[in-house]
Amino acid sequence: MINKRTLLITLTAVAIIGAVLMIWPQRHGRNTARRALADVGNQTPTSSEASANAAPPSASALRPAARPLTTQRSALPASDSANNDSESPSVRSLAIHPKFETLLDPKASFEQKQEIWRQLGEAGKLDLAITELERRAKDSPETAANHAALGQAYLFKAGSIQDVREQGMLGMKADQVFDTALAQDERHWEARFYKATAMSYWPSFLGKTNEVMQHFVTLIDQQESSPARPEYVQSYVRLGEQYQKNGYADYARQIWQRGLGLFPNDPGLREKLARMTTHAQN
Repeated sequence: MINKRTLLITLTAVAIIGAVLMIWPQRHGRNTARRALADVGNQTPTSSEASANAAPPSASALRPAARPLTTQRSALPASDSANNDSESPSVRSLAIHPKFETLLDPKASFEQKQEIWRQLGEAGKLDLAITELERRAKDSPETAANHAALGQAYLFKAGSIQDVREQGMLGMKADQVFDTALAQDERHWEARFYKATAMSYWPSFLGKTNEVMQHFVTLIDQQESSPARPEYVQSYVRLGEQYQKNGYADYARQIWQRGLGLFPNDPGLREKLARMTTHAQN
């Protein structure tokens, strides 16, 4: 008989595979990831799922939405001269990747970091990145960015291997360090986003559905009181998917419309609302 710990590890591995499909930076895999997201959004909830989540975290209490996003994506930093000193952490990070410090930079864009993670994966340097980030998390436990980046490294490492048990262990470690990051900084967007995304793939009987939705509601509330960034659109996409998957179509429509008001050119939100309209007409 499979014990509870083994089951938990296996289910975590399944969650990691699903989450990595959504966020792993692949040049040729974005369409596949989008189709997977659409499939998740179109699942029909069972009566038990709907009754178990009769009162989901509602986004209706969010403050009025901010203005539409008008900022442009920034380019990769021209240089890392500020980090090219004689301190051992910078020397080590340069040996791993010339832009390694960008992973810890709150001003760097989500896509910049995704590209670096992709390059680290292709170069087989995720283990080196994990070792360095574990060292930094231990040396500076009060720095949320260290823990958030370490959690991402665990997730991407899990997505690059085949061993289910090891994937599960890495997934559990990632969830723990994301919690540590949020304990240090509750507004750390990446820590909350990655945690919620991974958790969104857990089976409903584990009771994580409302927690996942609450994380995305919190993200939206926090990000709408901050300067706009392109990656923030993903919170609206994910929350709407969770609402729709669990039988709350009206909530899903409202949050996607709210997101589209801020990100009027986002094709993902437009597609989801169009699908919902088409489905209602048929």
